[in-house]
Amino acid sequence: VELSVPVYYVIAPAEASSNLARFDGVRYGHRAAKYGDLDDMYKKTRAEGFGPEVKRRILVGTYVLSHGYYDAYYLKAQQVRRL
Repeated sequence: VELSVPVYYVIAPAEASSNLARFDGVRYGHRAAKYGDLDDMYKKTRAEGFGPEVKRRILVGTYVLSHGYYDAYYLKAQQVRRL
């Protein structure tokens, strides 16, 4: 029980990051109404589409799923969740 909150803060953002990866504003999800070039479209779409807390959680999720930290954080959290 004491580890449930830390496990949540590893697993939930990782799952959110993975699930939201497809919402890039090109094929799926919100797209900015006005933009100049392709780079500008991506920047504005991502800035408008998610609030600051969602962006933070996506970044945390991407971090814990990254190559150097997957075993250290995500796999350990999965193991603790199964206890």
